[in-house]
Amino acid sequence: MPTQKDPTIFGYQNFYSTTLTGDITSGTLTIGLATVPSPTSGILIIEPDSTSAREVILYTSKGASTITCPSDGRGWAGSSASSHLQGSTVIMAPVDEWFKGLADGTLSTDPLRPVLAPNFVYSGGTVAQSAGLVGTFSNIVFYLNGQQYTGSSIANKTYTASKDTYVDVTAASGGAVSVTYTEVANGAASPSLAANYVRIAKVATNGSAITSVTQSGLDSLGNPIKPKKPITFPVSDSYIQLGNIMIAWGTATTSTIGTTAGTEVSGTISFPVAFAAAPIAICNPSDLGNACAEYAFVTSTSITNATYWAGHALTSSGVTAMTLRWIAIGPC
Repeated sequence: MPTQKDPTIFGYQNFYSTTLTGDITSGTLTIGLATVPSPTSGILIIEPDSTSAREVILYTSKGASTITCPSDGRGWAGSSASSHLQGSTVIMAPVDEWFKGLADGTLSTDPLRPVLAPNFVYSGGTVAQSAGLVGTFSNIVFYLNGQQYTGSSIANKTYTASKDTYVDVTAASGGAVSVTYTEVANGAASPSLAANYVRIAKVATNGSAITSVTQSGLDSLGNPIKPKKPITFPVSDSYIQLGNIMIAWGTATTSTIGTTAGTEVSGTISFPVAFAAAPIAICNPSDLGNACAEYAFVTSTSITNATYWAGHALTSSGVTAMTLRWIAIGPC
């Protein structure tokens, strides 16, 4: 992945200006300067007044008379790595990479940031079968170390027969996305997830076709598969997502109530959004105080047909319909 700006050593210096002490090529990573900047890490501009030769660089360490760039530290902020002659001007000035870092929080030194902003998929990244062993990968937007990356769709990826293939993504230079496919035998333990990668999918194949695509839950090592936004705030006050778990709630009125305790109540409640699998559902009939009802049939999209568990007959209270408060918890 591209080098990240380390907020603990990244810095700024007003009115910094110096010159190169020697010629450099487009591949030079250790650069001699007449005066090194104060910050240990930062962004500099070489030949800022030249529209053709101007180059933005990231340096991540410094010596007494040099700065050192990482392997991808040349040609930042839309510029190109190029050669520069001894005596060329070097300054520190605001560029978009500074403001992006301040806006997205990647330059924050808040110790809680890694906890509050874990890696997750914002949208896309859907893996689907096209035909046989051929699959597709949709456009993806995901966050890695608090920074957003966007990747284009991939068509016609041919998976190996009789394998479980794990699809992982990381950042590439320029804010792009790199996709890695790791194969193991069918049913074997999941491969380890490399640092700064997000696991997107597990694709299982037999001898001739894709048999399943898993894009939720955890792999056998406990790594989230396609982790979602850590918190999605309620939509129409009816559900909330916490990582890979969703909680949905609401009320619904059922009818065709039996006359004795333990009798089935006819009615269906549809969830505001579908779960990834059947959730756990709990209901309480608001018309009858602390009486409770338990739904017998629960799917990823609805709960149907409750059994009334209070200790007396419904008709003795004059009830002919029941309003149920319900809550469902499950994977998303």
